[in-house]
Amino acid sequence: MRVNQGLILIEGQGSEPGAPARDLSARDLPRPMLEVAGRPFIEHVIAQLARFGVRDIVLVADHPKVRSRYDGARMFGADVSVLDAAGVNAERLEEICFIANGDVFFDADLLPLIHASRQPHWTASALLPKSGSTPGVYLARRDALLGTAQPGALGQAALARLVATPIHADGYFADIATPQGLHTAQAELAARRTRPTAFLDRDGTINVDRGWTHRAEDLVWIDNAPAAVRLLNRAGYYVVVVTNQGGVARGFYDEAAIDRLHEHMQSHLIAAGAHIDAFYHCPHHPEGVVKPFAIECLCRKPGIGMLEQAARDWPIERARSFMVGDRDGDMEAAAAFQIPGLRFDLQTQSLLDLISRQLAEKT
Repeated sequence: MRVNQGLILIEGQGSEPGAPARDLSARDLPRPMLEVAGRPFIEHVIAQLARFGVRDIVLVADHPKVRSRYDGARMFGADVSVLDAAGVNAERLEEICFIANGDVFFDADLLPLIHASRQPHWTASALLPKSGSTPGVYLARRDALLGTAQPGALGQAALARLVATPIHADGYFADIATPQGLHTAQAELAARRTRPTAFLDRDGTINVDRGWTHRAEDLVWIDNAPAAVRLLNRAGYYVVVVTNQGGVARGFYDEAAIDRLHEHMQSHLIAAGAHIDAFYHCPHHPEGVVKPFAIECLCRKPGIGMLEQAARDWPIERARSFMVGDRDGDMEAAAAFQIPGLRFDLQTQSLLDLISRQLAEKT
């Protein structure tokens, strides 16, 4: 089961009374839009939900600057929209969704929330840091969430009335609702989010290459691939898929088909207790027939455009990162990106063993 939707509630102005002069320009911004670790704080919250398969992110905000910057944006593989509280209704919400406070970032595993929702008579759960009582993120049924608020009043007060089963988890927690919390996050968040990354090729590495694989019914996992991804998750790695998909340029399928397959893969992995943090694909091929995609590009492996984009999106610790693939182009891309490349051979190797040995060498 994959949860597709997440709400992020945005309230509060940026600077507090008595802020230093250099902060005065931020006073007309909601706090979640203040810069922390090189980007608006809200984007860290968006990224955290996107890591666990959320593709529809709704920012609940009345502020015009939130709307102008984020409504219609696509970030970290998710589509972002902005609604005022009155626009959040039964027609717009999916049956189950995450709900996060835009002032709070909780870098923790969200899978326990998803798995809790499988229990009979479940309505809502809240993920809390083990050392605190402030929820980092909720997961709730639509009717339970809407039942907490009067029309047009969905916000922090409504969340406080949500009856949610607490689930405690390890992870870094930041709350910028106070000046001290904001300053602490500005000092710590960049380092706390930085992780080594395992870049994985797709066809022939984590799933069987059946020739232009693009349909859910054609997905066959390489033996132990979900277990290998789960091992990387638990070792604290970002897991990023980088895949050449020249079938788009050749006219065999479109980019929407790639997205649907990746969502299907994510659903399988989440059911197995694992997740891919991000998927990147290159739709180009110089011998293609679909003109917008029939080009030489920098992203098609052995080019490193996809890896470079991942490094812009995610705070990557390159010293412990590596690439796994089954072709020369994968190894050449790894070398150009200056990380080790692990060549995988389905006939002679176990993907799980290959990754286990690499992790042992990096610890």
